[in-house]
Amino acid sequence: MLFDVILRVGLGIVSQTRKWFDLNIDETGVAEHAPLPRSTDSSESISIPPSTQALVHFPPVWREREFWLLFILAALIPLISAWRPLLEPTEGRYAECAREMIVNHEWLDPTLNLEEHWTKPPLTYWAIAAGIQLFGYNEYGVRAYLILSYAVTSACAYIIAYLLWGEKNALICGLAYTTSLFTAVSSTIVSTDVFLAMWDTLAVTCFWAAVRLQSRPAMIGMWAAFGAAFLTKGPPGLLIMVGVIAAYIALQRQRQPIPSLFQPTGAALFVLIGLGWYLYEILHHPGLVSYWVFHEVYGRVFTDEFHRNEQWYYAFTVFLPVLFLGPLPWVSIVIFHPRMFIGQFQSWYRRKGWSTPEWAYLLTSIIIPTIVFMCSQSRLHLYMTPVFIPVGLAVGRVFYLLCSKRRRCLIGFTCAALMLIAVGKTVVADKEADKSLKSQSQFIIELIQKQTRPPRFYFIGRHLPYGLQFYTGEFYTLINPSTEEFEESVSSIISSNRNDGYFPVFVIERHFEPEDFEYLKEAGLRGAVLKVDYGTVNKLREDEGDHPPVDGDFLGLIIPR
Repeated sequence: MLFDVILRVGLGIVSQTRKWFDLNIDETGVAEHAPLPRSTDSSESISIPPSTQALVHFPPVWREREFWLLFILAALIPLISAWRPLLEPTEGRYAECAREMIVNHEWLDPTLNLEEHWTKPPLTYWAIAAGIQLFGYNEYGVRAYLILSYAVTSACAYIIAYLLWGEKNALICGLAYTTSLFTAVSSTIVSTDVFLAMWDTLAVTCFWAAVRLQSRPAMIGMWAAFGAAFLTKGPPGLLIMVGVIAAYIALQRQRQPIPSLFQPTGAALFVLIGLGWYLYEILHHPGLVSYWVFHEVYGRVFTDEFHRNEQWYYAFTVFLPVLFLGPLPWVSIVIFHPRMFIGQFQSWYRRKGWSTPEWAYLLTSIIIPTIVFMCSQSRLHLYMTPVFIPVGLAVGRVFYLLCSKRRRCLIGFTCAALMLIAVGKTVVADKEADKSLKSQSQFIIELIQKQTRPPRFYFIGRHLPYGLQFYTGEFYTLINPSTEEFEESVSSIISSNRNDGYFPVFVIERHFEPEDFEYLKEAGLRGAVLKVDYGTVNKLREDEGDHPPVDGDFLGLIIPR
């Protein structure tokens, strides 16, 4: 198996790199294939966590070396591939919305091609715009918020594991989340999901800190973080709250002295942060209530309005592979130690481990959101990103119980995970290469710079190429080729541009053929019809020798869709 080869290579590296690590994990312990003894020691059983009682003192984990090693690793994983060109349509759309906020100085009303765009709340656009302001109009600027979000999420996973099961679990759970194949590959995809995972993780961190430290301010902080999650993606941002509620009910049954889940100050912060922008926009745009309710909620959940894998079988082919294969390589520890896993699971089940607050939180946070996503008519892999917070914690906890006392095993799996991430990112980048419009934009910019007249941009196709708009810094007018007035509209555009002294630039979707532009040539226009594919500009047709003129009246560029 490929993973077996990767693991063996990782273990081979251990002998050379082991002296660089001084992790706080005991070398002695369980034999390789022997089942764990059924001890009454709660630290060696899944059923009863070692930190059920509230902590008297919570050491500042930010002073620990393992914490910062994890934070830096989590920042490097998205950073090293942040150069990847923006993909169409999702990444280009988010980048263009943020660019328009900066250009138009309009921070409350998101726009897309200068038209109001209410699909998502503005917090993600603000984060992208902040990165662009700091690092420029490039991929690093667009993805800067992802780097910080992923690092903070991983650090919070470390803290949550510390609060749930103690110090020795923290690093393993943090690594299991940070270096899982799904979370690492998705960490550079521009969308709301990685950002949402950060806010949800912060909320859960505040909740468990409130429980362990009996801290009312921490519970208030949880509501503020959930407010930010709601401002990031709306109602889906609160799905992880079901796990918090389940844990709170389990804690109450144990009659533990914990702060009340409902805090008036926290509720006020949630309304201010999470609902303030919505209320403001509703007052200024009365029709938004029906749009959000009937399109963004009802339309996505109960209809195929957005055409995102609405067929019933996608409920299984989209989410289940992500859930079971996404935690690779860490979840494969079960394959290496099946007897130990079965023994631990039987002990966990007999002791009703699923009813403890810790596992009530984990299982509810995984199962309920997954069922909701499967029942929805809009299904995308990235929806599972916030769910991987409890998934990573659960997998890390199981790994600790099965393999915690062999440092070689931990370092070997970490090396294997990093190698698997490198392969996964490379495969995804190659597969999605034809969905980027960066090379097309560079070609357009070079040609336009040679013109003596200012350009105006038009796109002939079904949907605007927002990534092209971001890269070229221009706005495009959409021309629908399926209308009866198509040729008349194009002719009118060409005529009006000539009269106004502008150079018309037409960008055309790939499914058009060169023959579709014969009527343009009959109108006396010079130029070349080009095909751009996989980042390579190839001349498809020439009318005037080997080098068609670039200073003509028409430029046709076919782009992939």
